[in-house]
Amino acid sequence: MTTDAQAAAKLRLAELRAGFAAKLAARWDELDALLIRGRDGDPRAQAEALFKAHQLAGTAGSYGYDEAGRHAATIERLLGSGESLEPAAWALALAEVVAARAR
Repeated sequence: MTTDAQAAAKLRLAELRAGFAAKLAARWDELDALLIRGRDGDPRAQAEALFKAHQLAGTAGSYGYDEAGRHAATIERLLGSGESLEPAAWALALAEVVAARAR
């Protein structure tokens, strides 16, 4: 790759990372709302929260947000246990969102 091509690639990656960062807070807000609805018994919200956590766990690290990815992966593990979630599990999942936002 030429120096110009490398510079262009670095610039594009920086743009992608900035775009991801700009949407990250909204993604946590969305996941938070889904977790609250899921905790309250909404099966659609439970399934969507699992999907969103999985999606965020997979993409966050790709953009250099490793800690956000770890928090999302923890939520995914909590939700994907296949068991009926106890209130404590929902509380732990919501606590992960709070911790991720604090970073």
